[in-house]
Amino acid sequence: MPLISKSLWATAAVFAAGFAPIPSQALMQAESTVAPGYNASCNCYRNVPYGSTTWIEPTTRKLAKQAMDVWMPPQGFSGPRPIAYYGHPNGTGNYIAYDKTAGSLYNRVVKPLTDQGFIVISYEFRHPVVNYVAGSPTPRFDIQKAINTFVNNHAVALNADPSNTFISGQSRGGGLGILTALTGKLTGTTVRAIWTYQAQTTFNCTEMANTFVIESDRTAFMTQCTAVPDAGSSLHTTARSTWCRCRPARSTCTTRTSATSSAAAMKRKAPASAKPRQASRATPPGRAWPTSSSRTSSERAGCCSLTG
Repeated sequence: MPLISKSLWATAAVFAAGFAPIPSQALMQAESTVAPGYNASCNCYRNVPYGSTTWIEPTTRKLAKQAMDVWMPPQGFSGPRPIAYYGHPNGTGNYIAYDKTAGSLYNRVVKPLTDQGFIVISYEFRHPVVNYVAGSPTPRFDIQKAINTFVNNHAVALNADPSNTFISGQSRGGGLGILTALTGKLTGTTVRAIWTYQAQTTFNCTEMANTFVIESDRTAFMTQCTAVPDAGSSLHTTARSTWCRCRPARSTCTTRTSATSSAAAMKRKAPASAKPRQASRATPPGRAWPTSSSRTSSERAGCCSLTG
């Protein structure tokens, strides 16, 4: 049995503890000033490129680029190592400081996973709505490209096991992680599980309103929702159904998934009055999502297995 299966809930607990709100300054370091390559002090590879695209990130007002950091486990583990990918929230970047203090993201997420033998990868990426430029292709495939580049170019050399992959993220990183895991074209990768915090599963305005926003607030929500062509959705399709058991909320939810993307996306933030209510009970097997009162498993912060 793969390591990630044996330690799935323990790993989820690491993320559940690690993704508490963090002061943004802790992650606002300029990763572009760090030279790419291996850094022995952190046992990590900084700024590994997966593409050549650069952009000014509006949520940080800094130059961003298609790059990732790769954190390696200590010596002593045998066999190919499982991979845990991490996507950051808005207002931060993929750079994680090698900070051993108790409250740091490194100490709460990276170190517990590398100590278990995981290779941890933190990628920089664009958001389909936040980074959309009218007239240009919708930028929603960066995470897919990062994963495929790592697998094709680095997995063998770093003794990584792409068949034992775990995708995680917070907010924009969680939502795009879900979309990539469920609808992306990943080569040589098997996603064993997803863990997200404050994420969403659709960027389609109408779909979001009808599925997650109470009826009395839908009109207000739609007036502030920005439509972006082909932004993507992981819901309400016919390809297959995936059951998720979510922790720590301990609820079971249905996520209907497909490689078919939506034609629109929701704005980065809805008005306070349009925030959806959390469902008090799980969706029964075989039934459709409620139309107004539930959140997705990812919004309740949990670990969702893709093997069910």
